[in-house]
Amino acid sequence: MAGRTVEHLLQDVTFALKQGLGPQDLVPMLQKLAGAAPPDSDASRFARLCLARQLLGTDPFRAAALTRILTREEPSNDEAWGLYGLCLTILGHYHAARRALERACQLAPEHPGHAHNLGHLLDAAFRRPLSAIPWLRRAFDAAREEPSLASSYAHALSGAGQGTKALEILVQYGAMDQKTAQETLLQWQNASDGDTKE
Repeated sequence: MAGRTVEHLLQDVTFALKQGLGPQDLVPMLQKLAGAAPPDSDASRFARLCLARQLLGTDPFRAAALTRILTREEPSNDEAWGLYGLCLTILGHYHAARRALERACQLAPEHPGHAHNLGHLLDAAFRRPLSAIPWLRRAFDAAREEPSLASSYAHALSGAGQGTKALEILVQYGAMDQKTAQETLLQWQNASDGDTKE
C-alpha cells in the first residue's frame, strides 16, 4: 500500500494507546489501520475492537455493529462479547446485553470487568440484586482497590436488604466516610422504594 505499512500503522496505534491518547486522536488512526489491514487479519480485528472501545461513549450503535461482527468472526473472543454487551446495555437492549455478557463471562470467568458489567446490569436494569451479588462480589474480590466496584457491590447488597454489609463495603473500600456512606445508602433505598427484591 502507499504510505505507511500496516506494521507501521499498528506500531503507531500501539504507541498512542500506551500514551493514553483520546478518541480524537485514536479514532482516525484506528480507522486507517482497519482500512489498511486485510479484513481477516489480527491487525484488522485489533483495530476494530479498539475502535469500538473509542466509539462507545459517542457512537454506541456503531460500536455495537463493530463488536457484533467481531463476535461472529471470533466466537471465542471474550473482549468482543464483553464490549458488545456493554454497547447493548447503553443502547437499552438489556436482554441481548445480558446474553452477550453471560457469554463473555463463560469465556473468561476470572475477568472482573465482564463480571461487574453483568452484575450491574442485573442489579440496575433488571432489578435483581440477589442475582447480581455473586457477579459483583467476584469483580469486587478481584479488584478491591476500585471504588466503583465496591459501590456497585454495595448497591446490590443494599437492594437485597443487606444494608449493614453494604455500609461496611462503602466505608472500607468505597472511598467514603461513614456519614457519606449512610447518606448514599439512604438515597439508594429511597430510589428503590417499591422495587421487589426478587
